[in-house]
Amino acid sequence: MGVTGDQARLEIEGLGLGVNDRVCFVGNGTLPISVIKYAQLGMTSVTGVDTDSEAINIARRIVNNNSIKNVSFNHADGSDLDFTQYDVVVLAAMVDGKEEIVEKIRQQTDVPILVRVPKNTRAEILYSPCRKDPNRVIQYANNVLQGNIY
Repeated sequence: MGVTGDQARLEIEGLGLGVNDRVCFVGNGTLPISVIKYAQLGMTSVTGVDTDSEAINIARRIVNNNSIKNVSFNHADGSDLDFTQYDVVVLAAMVDGKEEIVEKIRQQTDVPILVRVPKNTRAEILYSPCRKDPNRVIQYANNVLQGNIY
């Protein structure tokens, strides 16, 4: 299934999530592979959130091109969301202002929060070129989802 699929599965198991759970993934970026994997692993609904409107547009194209169900995207700042409709919140590694977002979540609800942290510069290397050629990003995502790239 690849690294991202394995990571999503471990997170789902570690958080004790079930098929009826609703996930909010803050910071989905242009490659919403984690969002998609959560949906493919059985979550009722997964909402990807990002402050970058172009990232949201590309993410929507990827989901539509691959007929992924139970996924939606929201162009918003994580610190401005209503988190009461979710059963778990995941903060992507590259999200800025994690402390503020966690505080906002805690003011609204006591759902589990999973905060990813960057392990190395791989994320910067992977996401930097995305703004230059969205079609290349979409093709890459399609290959990952079809199992051609791990």
